[in-house]
Amino acid sequence: MQACSTGNPVAAFVCALIFARPALSAFQLRGNKDPEILVEAEADWLDAGLPAFLDRLLTGKEPTERPAPDPDARSKRCRELFHRASRAAAAGDLIAAVHDMRRAVRLAPSHAPAARRLARLLNQPEVRPFARAGEIAACLEQALAAEPRWEDWLFLARVREREGDQAGAVAAAREAARIAP
Repeated sequence: MQACSTGNPVAAFVCALIFARPALSAFQLRGNKDPEILVEAEADWLDAGLPAFLDRLLTGKEPTERPAPDPDARSKRCRELFHRASRAAAAGDLIAAVHDMRRAVRLAPSHAPAARRLARLLNQPEVRPFARAGEIAACLEQALAAEPRWEDWLFLARVREREGDQAGAVAAAREAARIAP
């Protein structure tokens, strides 16, 4: 942020105001013990374009036009995150694995292996308390929409049963039986 380092006291004050809220939120959320929340909050803040808005506000200059994201770059980044998450899971760092896999799924929602792997990671007993309500089922549904597999339907049936959705569990089990070899 160039505007924050100009020495202008007004700019410094505005920067402090804008950066204070995310810093305070991060401090308050640290007690939650879910590092993913902090990373997502920061990513949401950056995605909202607040740093560019602040530069425009303080410098009076319009930001240069950002090029459109390259779909191949997104796909490559998704694969990188997928492999990094797999390595983290193999090393026993499940929280880091979940973090990277969530980012991979966000980058490429139709990448069934990433959604499937995220569901399996979130289903681990040590990670399950950090999963958002319905997140495991949502990941499985996302994977099934892109690439239907009977094993995923069966896993979805178990997840829905655990969540108390008996009708959904029966429907998923029937679908698994219908497409199983």
